[in-house]
Amino acid sequence: MLSILLALIVAATLASGPFWRRDKEHLLLHFWAIYCGFCPATAFGFEPLAYRWVMGLAIGGIGVWWYVRRHPRTIDTMMAMPLLMIAWALSSSIYSDLPEYSIARAVALLPMYATAFLGVRTLLRQDRGLENVSNSLLTLVWVSLAVSVAYWITGVDNVGTSQEYRASDDYRFHGHWKATGMAHLLASALPFLCLPLTRSAGWRRYALLAFSAFIIYLLLITRSRAGLLGAVAVLPIGYFAILRGMQIVRITVSTLTAALAVIILWQAFATEKAYRFLRIEDAVSMMSSRVDGRWDIIWKGALESPWVGHGYGTVRYVNQTGAKSWHLSASTADHIHTHNEYLSLFYDLGVVPALAFAAFMAVIAIRGVKLLRFPASRMRNLLVATFLSWFITAVDTVTHDGLMTIGNPGSTWFWIKSLMIYYGYEQLRAAKRPSVGHLSNSAAQGIASSSAERLDFANR
Repeated sequence: MLSILLALIVAATLASGPFWRRDKEHLLLHFWAIYCGFCPATAFGFEPLAYRWVMGLAIGGIGVWWYVRRHPRTIDTMMAMPLLMIAWALSSSIYSDLPEYSIARAVALLPMYATAFLGVRTLLRQDRGLENVSNSLLTLVWVSLAVSVAYWITGVDNVGTSQEYRASDDYRFHGHWKATGMAHLLASALPFLCLPLTRSAGWRRYALLAFSAFIIYLLLITRSRAGLLGAVAVLPIGYFAILRGMQIVRITVSTLTAALAVIILWQAFATEKAYRFLRIEDAVSMMSSRVDGRWDIIWKGALESPWVGHGYGTVRYVNQTGAKSWHLSASTADHIHTHNEYLSLFYDLGVVPALAFAAFMAVIAIRGVKLLRFPASRMRNLLVATFLSWFITAVDTVTHDGLMTIGNPGSTWFWIKSLMIYYGYEQLRAAKRPSVGHLSNSAAQGIASSSAERLDFANR
């Protein structure tokens, strides 16, 4: 039964990307998105996640090919951060306690660099490139959601979904990911649901609203605090920015008002059972165990070598007592699980790459906020939805790690969304403010006409 459902999901997904019939170069990225959607599952008798490095290298090679055959082949500031990160990670093997492991982890960054920063960067600069890459991102979301629902229907879950378990107070919907990962995926998908709502009417709008309600229901039964907080934080902003087309000040006021109303309603009507269902009663102790326990251990260890770190990837081998154990068991039961990408990077590579990573995140965040200044259009709304999805992952990075684990589907698409925001912002700015003051009248008219065409496409 499950295999039949998965086969139908694959067929439907391949048919859901008509864009690649016109832009066939995006077909490989479409396949990559399908693969990422299946990655954590056991599909057709094998685990796709076990082959992520093979797929990463293959797609990385295609990324290089995309880049080489395009002209001009330029290098810009967006490529400085990954170049620095890879160079520093490779150099860390010199002083690493596990040099071979550090080299292997550093080399694994190369497929991400080739795919996202060379290949996807090239695709984004094509006509309809931003929209096509976004379609691939949505493909990942729909495949993963469909696979999880298929697991749920058939009762095949990674923790078991018997009727007794579903009826118990401890039930958490897992699908083919663990509950937290599934919740983050659903929260990331919610902003994109606002986009078709702006272009639909009649039964289509009601169908989308029903589907949104279904996703929120699944999000609730994952019982993930981080996923729910991400959704609650993003939904008002997505509504006011995408559906209402408001600007920054009005969005801020409206979102704060909506948040205040939710807090008042929660305080007025939330019961002890609701707190227990969302596992809120132990949230304070959980954060205390991270801040005073894990983060404190990693921070003290990082300060022992703050400038060059301990070698890329070695944070995985710090156990829960703070000692280093160079055995694979340290990465499973004894692994401290830092739950903070910034601290992990600081421990591995030192202060310079950690600051570079923070600066990169700040640049993308600033551009994401500035998107709200542009007039509402299809392209602007698409970028706002992408930024809100990116924002969920960026905030989650403070309490989870793995963002630099290339081959991880969520990590790979985080970098792709970063590129979409960076270059999409450039496209909107160029279309809005063409530099024509120093040109002849005919040249100025040509640029103005080109800009009008871009804006016309953005509004189509």
